[in-house]
Amino acid sequence: MREEDLKQRLRARDLRITPNRLQLLTAVDGFVGAIPHTKLQADLASMDRVTLYRTINSLLEGGLIHRASANEQETYYALCEDSCQADAHQHQHIHFKCDTCEKIYCLPMRQDLHLNTGAFKVRTFEILASGQCEACASLEK
Repeated sequence: MREEDLKQRLRARDLRITPNRLQLLTAVDGFVGAIPHTKLQADLASMDRVTLYRTINSLLEGGLIHRASANEQETYYALCEDSCQADAHQHQHIHFKCDTCEKIYCLPMRQDLHLNTGAFKVRTFEILASGQCEACASLEK
């Protein structure tokens, strides 16, 4: 995605365009799959940890990025679709983790998933599938 497109996404959500936000969005956008937090820290080493944390949170709250997976070892981030809003992330996809390269991908779903939650109030919902990605599977042929 071009820098101007990233700036437009920030404007659309009434977020100030800052060098830190642009750097972070560029890093997330340029990574194949969801980017690990440790990779963001390494790529954006000029940003201290607190600034990185605040920048990530502002983009999460603004509906520009989402947590693609958060396990005990690592948190991953990916760009949101344009339909996401600050108060309502709209992610109609599953997350796929490759057992070989350990990358995480957002895969689209063919239809909406409807849960019968009864009186339960679901705050977050994530489906994580695992296996082998296309690239790793093609290496074994």
